[in-house]
Amino acid sequence: MEKIAIIYLNAPGMEEQLTALRVPEGMEIQLLSVPASETNLAKAFQQAMEQSDARYKVYISANIEILENDILPRMIEAFQQHPNIGLLGLSGTKRVLTSGIIYTSPQRIGIALDEASRPLAGRTAKRPCEDVQVLDGYLLATQQDVAWRKDIVHGSLFLGAAASVEHRRAGYDVAVLAEAAPACRLPDELTADDGEQDAFLDEYSADLYPLVSVVIPTYQRPDYFRQSLGSAQR
Repeated sequence: MEKIAIIYLNAPGMEEQLTALRVPEGMEIQLLSVPASETNLAKAFQQAMEQSDARYKVYISANIEILENDILPRMIEAFQQHPNIGLLGLSGTKRVLTSGIIYTSPQRIGIALDEASRPLAGRTAKRPCEDVQVLDGYLLATQQDVAWRKDIVHGSLFLGAAASVEHRRAGYDVAVLAEAAPACRLPDELTADDGEQDAFLDEYSADLYPLVSVVIPTYQRPDYFRQSLGSAQR
């Protein structure tokens, strides 16, 4: 029997809601928990990935509340219909800003609720799933194992974006699963270690941001040139 491994941060009530999810026909669920005190989520996910022989894996990096009981069957169906999708999530963006922080993007795809049950910004993905540049990391599903970059990201803030680039480097697509209604409620806090943003941008900027040429015509105006150059850099 084929398995789906759910690798999750061991927060109160999480196991109960996971066992209540509908299981795809002909499959079984394997639950692998990560201690809530874990400071390197990528390392913990890598270890759990290596422990499981399940083809399909779902990684949950925050204390989320899953609102859709059929999320697992729909993810498996999307994978089966699109064999080249390596990484599937519930929200992401077509273009991440130069900060690398996904939730600030004006081009977000996918809908979710915050802790106060308010819809977060973002439009609904096209059915059954829509290609994006990077995914948020709070819930990610895979059908191929790609190594987690535990040397680059530790917390949850850049986890999904790093995984997205690594899957694209491996030749797989990255997509958001379409939702008719919000599929989960998210916590307010996302964590990152000191220096994690710099490490993320150093490693992935060439993958995420196109190179551009900036031409600034000037003649004997060094002060104005400095102002223009500083503006272009921002």
